[in-house]
Amino acid sequence: MLKKIFHNILIGFFLVYTFAATAQSYSSTNNFLKKKFNVNFCENFNGVLKFTVNKSSYYKNSNHGLILVSDDTLEVRERVVLNQFDGNDIRLLKSFSIGDNWVIVSAYFSKNHKEEYVYLQIINSKGEKVTDKKKIFQISTNKKLEDNTYKFAQSENRARFVVLAQSKRQTHLDSLVFWIKAFDNSLNEISSDSNSFGKNMIHAEIKDVSLSNSNNIYLLGEELYDADEYNVAVVFRKHYELFAYSHNRMNLFRKQVIIEDKFINSMVFTLVNDSLYLGGYYSKLGFSTIEGAFSMRYANDSLKLNSITKFPYSLIKQYPIKNYIEDRFYGEMFRFTAQSMEIDSCGNVYIIGQKIDKTIFFGSERQKGSLYDYVNTAIYNFSDVLLFKIQKDSSWYNIIKKYSSKVYGYGPHTVNPYTYSFTNDKFYFLNNIKKSIDGSTTGKLLYKVQLLKIDTKGKREAIKEIDGIYSITNYRGNIESFHGSMYILVRVPHGEREGRIVKISL
Repeated sequence: MLKKIFHNILIGFFLVYTFAATAQSYSSTNNFLKKKFNVNFCENFNGVLKFTVNKSSYYKNSNHGLILVSDDTLEVRERVVLNQFDGNDIRLLKSFSIGDNWVIVSAYFSKNHKEEYVYLQIINSKGEKVTDKKKIFQISTNKKLEDNTYKFAQSENRARFVVLAQSKRQTHLDSLVFWIKAFDNSLNEISSDSNSFGKNMIHAEIKDVSLSNSNNIYLLGEELYDADEYNVAVVFRKHYELFAYSHNRMNLFRKQVIIEDKFINSMVFTLVNDSLYLGGYYSKLGFSTIEGAFSMRYANDSLKLNSITKFPYSLIKQYPIKNYIEDRFYGEMFRFTAQSMEIDSCGNVYIIGQKIDKTIFFGSERQKGSLYDYVNTAIYNFSDVLLFKIQKDSSWYNIIKKYSSKVYGYGPHTVNPYTYSFTNDKFYFLNNIKKSIDGSTTGKLLYKVQLLKIDTKGKREAIKEIDGIYSITNYRGNIESFHGSMYILVRVPHGEREGRIVKISL
């Protein structure tokens, strides 16, 4: 099916038009991508843009496609990677672009043997195999592992990559077991380990993995150990744990991340020039609210608090605590969830997080929905985005708002409100606008993407509005920035051909 789609793509694939957008040039393809497919941007290699295409997780992931586009958008090539190995269907989990070739990570679950097998293989940009499949994990399990239990990372120089697999816990009394292996681009194994954590916790998972150029591996573990209940909401109490494996020897530093006399409500980490930064939101009163943001650095087997900054009153009053949360949280604000962090060229730290607007909860494991966090089968509708600079001498914040609209029914109908690129010490936020058309009697909605630029001093500029939406929960398209140009996937809602690539020269 994918082959047929791509065959149709090649007919008039790139009808390019360009016009001025403040100091930026803007160009776009025709709509080419069916609504069931995700597009992921990989890299710019020798002037060729490399993308992967796969079916949404809400559909059977039966094929994995590769698209190569010249940077001037005048040429396109497509390849299809089939999903057969020894006559069995496999799941294609991840692709890494390594120069002209690709590393493909795939998995196969054997019902007869109750085993999950994970493989690596190198293919070239023609879709031809360069190496045979190499088995890297064989995991005993009663059913196939969910794709989101795997985590992947490439080193910043793209010379190595790491694959992490997590087990399925049967009850909260069990420990989470995980396995990690790092490889060079010839699939030679350079380090490996297995470990466990999270015993007796409500929920436990490895949230993220990172790999340095010198083959240091970092994992961020999250444990949910208790819950506060408020009316129809649940607020989970958390522990965060840092796993740091040193170069080649795989010596392990393992420590719970704490701030004295504070509660960490959500946390992320990032690797910049081989330095590991951690950051997120904290409270002095509990897990239901936030007071400010913090950052840390890991070096020489120690964690050091880098900065901690309380939110200004002007921000706190914009997001008052809900009336079902007790008055003892006075002086703090409704909680956001940290989702990423950035470090500028001067070492200043920025935390980006979202406010969760509401929750739809399925199943019977917990009768109340979590107010803030994804656990089991909850699905969220996100709203406002907070960009916060946490240096003491120059702290500021920006709110990137979603244009709200009512969502009816159940399931993944929400629109992701934003994505961003941090390029040359400037943020470029793509913000979805979803609102009713004035005078419409059918409730028809207008979808646009708004491009905002925010510099490191907090100055904000609206650059452009583009028809369509960045993505929706079912069908993703990741933003990427190469050589001063931003490439995004914009969807046209409710159409047969729903996706086009937009290039914005920054």
